[in-house]
Amino acid sequence: MLIYRSVWFLMNSGNRPPRCCRRSLLSRDNDEERSTVTTLLRKAAAAGQIDPALNPDDTAAWVMALITALYTSAVTDPSFTAADQLPTLRLILQRFLRPNTYQEPE
Repeated sequence: MLIYRSVWFLMNSGNRPPRCCRRSLLSRDNDEERSTVTTLLRKAAAAGQIDPALNPDDTAAWVMALITALYTSAVTDPSFTAADQLPTLRLILQRFLRPNTYQEPE
């Protein structure tokens, strides 16, 4: 699971992966990961842990996009330290997924 390995790497090293690994990490297929994230979101919504009004497929796409953006920033910007940004990513995801906050658009 590319995203999870990528986040683990970023959390534990704070550095960019070796050049030889970047291309393969970024070009791998994410279908399995998206399916896993979607399943986790469905289970969390059913358990009342996240907002059940969120579409699991769309939400999985956004969660993965945010994580990918963190990884891409670490790869493309030498001054960007992903480990320092993880608290902000967690906060964004917690607020996005929070249950009982859905409001119909006006």
